[in-house]
Formats: sequence, C-alpha cells, structure tokens
Amino acid sequence: MTLNIKQHLISIFLFYSLLKTSSACGGHTLTVNAIKSCDQNGLVQTTNDFTIGLDEDCNVYMKGCIEFKPYNTADIHFNFDRKPFSNVTGNVDFCDFLKSLTFVSNIFGSFELPTDCPIPAKKICGDPTNTYNIFMFSPFLDFVAGHTKMRLEGNHDTGKSCMEFDVILN
Repeated sequence: MTLNIKQHLISIFLFYSLLKTSSACGGHTLTVNAIKSCDQNGLVQTTNDFTIGLDEDCNVYMKGCIEFKPYNTADIHFNFDRKPFSNVTGNVDFCDFLKSLTFVSNIFGSFELPTDCPIPAKKICGDPTNTYNIFMFSPFLDFVAGHTKMRLEGNHDTGKSCMEFDVILN
C-alpha cells in the first residue's frame, strides 16, 4: 500500500498530538488540550487523566489508561483541521496504515499499544518510566507547528469508535 500525504499527516499528527505540554526537543512548547473518546460507548476509551508527555531528553512517556474492545477491521474517517490551512478529510484503513508505517508500530509497541489487527480486548495503563526516544523526529516539529484539531471516526466489524485530539505546538 502506498501512503499519500494525508496518511503521512495523520501519522505525524497522531504521534505529536499524544505529547503533553513540554518544552523540549528544540525548545518547542506543546500543549495537549484534549485526547478523548467522543463516543462513550465506542470501542476505544481513555481515562480522564490519559496523556503522553515529553521530557527534556526527547523521551515520550504515557500516563493514564486507554482501553480497547476487540475488533478486526478499522475503517477510519478523519478530519484534520490546522489553521490557516484548509481542512483535510479522508478515509483510511487503519489496520493497513499500522502495517505500512513501521515507525508508528514501533512507537505503539513500545507502550504495548496494538500494532496490527485484529485488536484484542486490552486495557493499557502508562508507566512514566517506560519511554521512547523521538529525537530522530525532532526536525518535523516545525512542520506540525500551530493549533491542530483532529477527529477520527471508526467503523469496525464489532462497533464504532471516535477519538478527538486538540493540540497546540509553538
């Protein structure tokens, strides 16, 4: 599967949107206003304290919990809004997306997040001592700077999911 620019934007945004307010990796400040489920009955749920932070050594760590109900398929509709650019919307098979981007799978796997489908029922809680170094991605921070909002709505073989992200990178 060949990834288009929209899919690359999603992968970069998903990665950086998980970071909590930080002043690291080139002096950028990142504030996560929200990472939350927008469907209380959805297949993916986060606790109110779910966040991911970035320390001064470019290590990412996770706090709080995320819970997955099982599914085999994940057809995702996304809406990517970053001012002053126009909205980018589209669809992606998230299972294929995970398989095709090794770096996303490596990051997800380091936090015991699912790296391919089928997704098993699983609750994952962060341990701030478990980190993943993202220094190699620091040149992309300027590319994703600004206020970005994203909504992912999933249709799965066992139900639906919805996640919202609201991030400011300065």
